Amino acid sequence: IVIDTEMDIHIATPVTLDLKGFTVTKTYGARNHYFMVIQTGGSLTLTDSASGGALIASDSSYGHGIQLEGSAPSFIMEGGRIKTTQESIDISDFASDVKVEIYDGMILSSDDSVLCVRGSNTDIDITGGTLQSGGRTGVYISGSPDTPVQFDMTGGKLTQTSGRSGAIQAYKGAELTIGGS
Repeated sequence: IVIDTEMDIHIATPVTLDLKGFTVTKTYGARNHYFMVIQTGGSLTLTDSASGGALIASDSSYGHGIQLEGSAPSFIMEGGRIKTTQESIDISDFASDVKVEIYDGMILSSDDSVLCVRGSNTDIDITGGTLQSGGRTGVYISGSPDTPVQFDMTGGKLTQTSGRSGAIQAYKGAELTIGGS
């Protein structure tokens, strides 16, 4: 499937998307226009019961992936690929009680972060999968000292290939647990 015009995909309820080996490519790009937006109370579980399935945001300047906003949005990655030019997964500054879990699959950004983590009471749990960034930093984390970001990576692989800020940039208000190999 190719999306070449503006199409807003907003998720406000629990949704499971099984790619079944298929690819959805969004060639349309505009400033801050994300492939999908998970809103208050919404959740997206991404899986791929076959192999090779992907969500691709290919616009060279505005290839944004998935954004979480509002209160209590969640994203669970169990398989498939997300490939973007800009932020692959972005958590809005004003989001709260956010949950992101990555168990398997691949997340790639050619020119920006694979995870841009902000908001309050944000919980990131990575136990598997591959994350690869060619941007300034692999994972950017900025929370609030009063409601810190909890970032736990006890499995999976994070690679940052060409940036100035390294694989993880913990700016403020972050508690990190890094384990495994």
